[in-house]
Amino acid sequence: MKNLNFKHLYYRNLIILIFLFNLSHWAFSQSQTSKDTVPKNLIYYTLSDASKNIAKVYNLNLEKQGLTKLPFQIGRLNNLEYFSLAFNEIKELPDSMERLNNLVYLDLSGNPEVFTDKNIEIISKIKNLKTLILSSCNIKAGIINLENLKSLEKLILDENQLTLIPSEIMKLSKLKYLSIQYNSLTELPAYISKLQNLTELHLFRNNLSALPNSFAELSGLKTINLGSNKIKSFPKELYSILQLEELILDKNPVNNIPIEILKLNKLKSLSFSNTKISQVPDFIFQLPKLDFLNLSYNSEIRFTGEKISETNLRQLDLSFCDLKKLPPVIANLKNLIGLNLTNNPLGDFPSEIIKLKNLQILIMWKTNLQIVPEDISELTNLIYLDLGSNLIKSMPMGISGLSKLEILKLWGNPVDKLVIESTQKLLPNTKIE
Repeated sequence: MKNLNFKHLYYRNLIILIFLFNLSHWAFSQSQTSKDTVPKNLIYYTLSDASKNIAKVYNLNLEKQGLTKLPFQIGRLNNLEYFSLAFNEIKELPDSMERLNNLVYLDLSGNPEVFTDKNIEIISKIKNLKTLILSSCNIKAGIINLENLKSLEKLILDENQLTLIPSEIMKLSKLKYLSIQYNSLTELPAYISKLQNLTELHLFRNNLSALPNSFAELSGLKTINLGSNKIKSFPKELYSILQLEELILDKNPVNNIPIEILKLNKLKSLSFSNTKISQVPDFIFQLPKLDFLNLSYNSEIRFTGEKISETNLRQLDLSFCDLKKLPPVIANLKNLIGLNLTNNPLGDFPSEIIKLKNLQILIMWKTNLQIVPEDISELTNLIYLDLGSNLIKSMPMGISGLSKLEILKLWGNPVDKLVIESTQKLLPNTKIE
């Protein structure tokens, strides 16, 4: 199964990777602390170990163990809450699984023969199930009788061969998260509007060209991923989804950004990577909560207007846009902390960047840069600077003003050892790569 966080998307901007790395590192350390102090979160990895301590088995991970079936005794794990059987060869589930009344999470992804009427009937009787993952289960079409799962909040059906969304899913009244990525959907049914509690919808890599009118009734949606479809115009049905915070339209032939997008005043993240957009209107910066804007891989992109009012935008990805110079409007993005200019033939270091005093992350990998200006010293908040794969032969004394710089990437430049050594003396606390 492909990673749900877009592991198999094309090049993702490094700005987000850095931020997410720091965030995930923190979250992991917190979860590890929790697991060390709360025995309930102990994970068992074999049935034999679990059978020795039945009453205390809350987490059971049997991924990638070549299992074709489970013993009937699995139903004795009365306290089991999290159960993963991903990437096995399960063909038959025991009836005793119906007794797992505390089970809230079940992952059956990567079992190509598990999707049978009998197995689905068994799963549908696990009444407290909240998360069900059936990715890569060779589901082609037909009925998915899961309507009895009244508590289900998250359903993942990625990497199957679905051409339509089964109507039975609409009976899952508590569903908040639905992912049907890497399938063959050509249209969404009008009845999708029945999922009134839905907050996240992921439909990356299907064959959708439009949205039904009823889509506008999904007013509670906060995240919509429509990447890698066949959508040519910005869907008007989105204008009514006023709670929307994240919208992904990457890899669609979308060719416009309409002014009506300003109705989505809660948008925090907007991604138009690899589309047909050629003009970025200045009103896009009027979205009051927009934090991240991804315009990468749009080789003909141009910005309209030179001045903008106050904007809260903090992260901007303009990588692979074939920019020969930065548009003047960039200098007005005073709150920007992350800027990715990877693979643009800029040649000179843009003066607009020096005006971005809050900048913390600057990526200028492969931008034909030859000279780093002395006034780079004014970017005193920089913590990450990537100047890799350029034509730089020397570094300015002004680099010493970057006292907060933690990482400086110079690999792929014709700089000799002496330049590296002298730069290191100017930046004793910086890791130079």
